[in-house]
Amino acid sequence: MKKTSLFIVIITSLFFFSFAFYNGGTDYWEILEKVKIKHKFNLETENFDSDIKFSNKLKKIDGQKIQLKGWIVPVGIYWEKVVLSKLENFSFCCGGYDIYKLVEIELVDSVEFQLDKAITLEGDLKLNADDPFKFMYVLENASCLDCE
Repeated sequence: MKKTSLFIVIITSLFFFSFAFYNGGTDYWEILEKVKIKHKFNLETENFDSDIKFSNKLKKIDGQKIQLKGWIVPVGIYWEKVVLSKLENFSFCCGGYDIYKLVEIELVDSVEFQLDKAITLEGDLKLNADDPFKFMYVLENASCLDCE
């Protein structure tokens, strides 16, 4: 009886661990929060500059293929950019939103999105501290894993 119970526990554990690793096994949103940002006023440009310091953990996954689950946020009048948000309810105008919870998406193929449904994207993570016209995180060569 004890051997059978132990066998069932081991098989169940292996099943759940394999499921976690199959789905990435890593909460990349949590890792994306490991950044420090300081805003400084630039007298020359009369604007605020961001000094972004990525953690070592973030630097290790720079350029690696990752999976993120979140909600699509269109940016611009003509959807010039598509952004994935960690949280469902998002608004640029209401403030208080942490920019590390947003990832710019560069899709390989065009995809039809439903804005009220979470999706899972896979792509190569690029850390951006220099280009002011891009988001801090960019998911390059992205594809949707659960889109139709």
